[in-house]
Amino acid sequence: MALLRRNGASGQVECGDKFRRVRLDQTVETAEVKTIYRDLLGIPHVRFELNLEHPYRGAQREGLRALALSVFASHFPERVPA
Repeated sequence: MALLRRNGASGQVECGDKFRRVRLDQTVETAEVKTIYRDLLGIPHVRFELNLEHPYRGAQREGLRALALSVFASHFPERVPA
């Protein structure tokens, strides 16, 4: 599966892309896309590695996660420039 459109966004999601969001407590969550796949019902999902950067606790690796593409796009709106 090459490219998938992000719902509500003009970009596409590809393996290797990075996206981030800043939480209310100023923790920065960065998601690196590892794979894109469809489940048995045909719903596109993103498997990604999640890393956190806490303002007072430093960096923390959270490991692999998976979300439906539409949920991923709403949770991680900002693409990290390469």
